[in-house]
This record gives sequence, structure tokens and C-alpha cells, in this order.
Amino acid sequence: MGLLIFSILILVSNLLFLIIGVAHDIGLVGAIMGGLAAILTDPLILVIGIVGGAALVIQQIKFPVIALVAGSIVATIIIHFSLGTTRLIVDIVRLDAFLLITSIIIIVASFFRPKTKTTTKKIKVDNASLKAIRILVIIFTATILWFILFYSTQNINHTLFGKYISRPIIYPMHLQRGITWCADKEDKTTCKTIGERELIKSGKITKRELNKQIENGTLQVKYEQMHFGRRRQSQWIAHTIIFIISLLAVWRLRFSIATTITTPLFNMTGAIKKFFLGITKVIKKFFREI
Repeated sequence: MGLLIFSILILVSNLLFLIIGVAHDIGLVGAIMGGLAAILTDPLILVIGIVGGAALVIQQIKFPVIALVAGSIVATIIIHFSLGTTRLIVDIVRLDAFLLITSIIIIVASFFRPKTKTTTKKIKVDNASLKAIRILVIIFTATILWFILFYSTQNINHTLFGKYISRPIIYPMHLQRGITWCADKEDKTTCKTIGERELIKSGKITKRELNKQIENGTLQVKYEQMHFGRRRQSQWIAHTIIFIISLLAVWRLRFSIATTITTPLFNMTGAIKKFFLGITKVIKKFFREI
């Protein structure tokens, strides 16, 4: 189950990365996903990924998630030295390709896996109790997710997830050159700083013309790297998607979670009951022998 959840997270994170990049026309995302698509069509990468995924599905490994990550890293290192890769970003994309192929195999195989009969001792628990525990698990999960993803006294940047995870990932995607653009070149009051991508997207100038005018000094680059675009909107979209997916995952696993919680609880209750019964018998025996 842990391997399946990890595989789903790998697939979802790649889709989320692609959606954010396409929605905001981020060139870096396009370059990375284009490289990923090219690597995924490499027969050697495909074969290694498929074999690795099949091995994890067939073999009952004790720590499958660790095996998946370690196997992907080892495969990346082997390919790195075999092909003489010189750029780190290529190795990172190649590692993602191995993880993605293997994860897809595991997810597909989970739909065809036969149901096995459990041999563990069953403990009868009241259905009403289990239902209450399932509801509490969903409420508790939603509360924790809301606190991590959305709670802040300021804005989305200052949430726990936003400050340490989503902002460092999303904000660099919105970095671009700030160009001084004048609607009327004779009137300096019409000049303002516009992001390079927004300027090209507006149709006022092509990228080739922009670079040419920057080279000959007609246009000036005010900032080499500056944040433009709807950065916080991207964060809100990412946080909302993560919230929904996480809540759906807990909803899907609610029966397993409730059973996992109640089984040791009722085992413990039985053990405590036996303990006190044993003490009672010892006390009764003691008073009989007096």
C-alpha cells in the first residue's frame, strides 16, 4: 500500500508541475518537461523502468519505497557514466523518468492484483464505532491539511507549506527579465517595467526583435531577474490541488486507517482486561489461603 501511495504521489507531482507551467507559460517548465518526454522515449530507459516496476510488483520486498528510490538512483548513475553526461539537470530529469515509469507500472499493476485472503485474527468491532473513527480521521486530516496549507495571519506565502516548500519551488518559475517599455518613446511618463514573457505574450514585440533591440540599446533591461506574473495564484492552485488529492487519498484509505487504529486499541483493551482478571484471581486465592 505504501508503494502504491508513493507511486501516485510521483505521478501527481509531475502532473502538477506540468499544469502550473502550462497555465502560466513558464519556459523552464516547458524545457524540463520536453527533456523528460525525450528521455521517456529512450528504449534503454523504458526497459530499465519497466523491469524495475515489474520486479517491485512481483517480489515482496520489505522496504519497497526505499528499493524504488535507490534503484532509480543507481540506474541514473549507471546511465550517467555510460553516456558521459555533463549536465546535472539531465541526470535529475533522467532520475524523474525512472521514478515515473516505475510508478506507472506499479499503479497499472495494482488494478490487476488478485485479492489475497488475510490470515490475521479478526477482532469484532461495532460498526458504529468504526464509522465514528472514520469520520474523525477525515475531520482530523482536513484540519491538519488546512492548518499546513492555508492557515496564516498574512497570506499564502506565510503558511507552513508555502513558506518552506511551495514558495521556494514556484517563485523561481516566475523569475524573468524586467524590460523598460514605453508606449510612447517620446513621452517618458508612459514608460514602465514589464516582464519579458508578458511583453512577448502581449504581441507588441517578438522575442527575436526584443533581443535585437536590447543588444543595440533601443530597449533597456532594468532587472536581470525579477518576479512577474500571478505567483500567489499559482501557490493557491498548488495548495488546493494538494489539499483535494490528500483528502481523497485519506477517504480512499479510511477503512484501512480505521482498522489500523482500532486493532491495537482493542488488543490492548483485551490485554488490560486479562491483566486485571489475573490480579483478581491472585487476590482471591490469597484470601482463601489465609
